[in-house]
Amino acid sequence: MSAFADPRVLLAAERTLLAWCRTSLALMMFGFLIERSGLILTLLNPQASSQTIPLFWLGLLFIALGSITSIGAANQFKRVVNACRSAEMVIAYPHYYGITLCLFVALLGGLLTSGLIVYHF
Repeated sequence: MSAFADPRVLLAAERTLLAWCRTSLALMMFGFLIERSGLILTLLNPQASSQTIPLFWLGLLFIALGSITSIGAANQFKRVVNACRSAEMVIAYPHYYGITLCLFVALLGGLLTSGLIVYHF
């Protein structure tokens, strides 16, 4: 992977993974905010309910983008771990926790998306 036989390579990759996981959470939160703002606008002005449909779909797209980002980050980190040499691996360090976290975030994003769709229709 790198020219250095240094375990800090793996730890730096894990920090990058967790940064992407935070980014995916932020995208999902932003999408939920957009989606819920359409509901608030409908409550404030019932005649404008047809104008809030684009906000619903835009919010869902952000939530789905966050889920896809989380899956992509987990996949990228797995490829980095597979490319690391034994000298770059930290002995007895469970590197799969970050992958598990990102996949769990992606699962929750998918459940949120499907729940909002079911609730909306």
